[in-house]
Amino acid sequence: MMLENLEPVKMIRTCKVRTLKEGLSDSDAKLLDGYLADSDTWTPHRLAKALGSKGLKIDHRQISQHRDLMCSCSDILS
Repeated sequence: MMLENLEPVKMIRTCKVRTLKEGLSDSDAKLLDGYLADSDTWTPHRLAKALGSKGLKIDHRQISQHRDLMCSCSDILS
């Protein structure tokens, strides 16, 4: 019986921050982690604008969602 014990596949949406980090060097990914952790200095708007000036497109809402664990990264971590 091929279909016995069939279960739904858990869909994991992509997180723009995670996707962005995957395209960076290890050292740049670590720097980005530091910027993400420093919410006092780097507001979502400020960080999105600074990343955009380096040619990295990301919306401030995606940064906020990532910081608040409202993105798919929270699914991966749990």
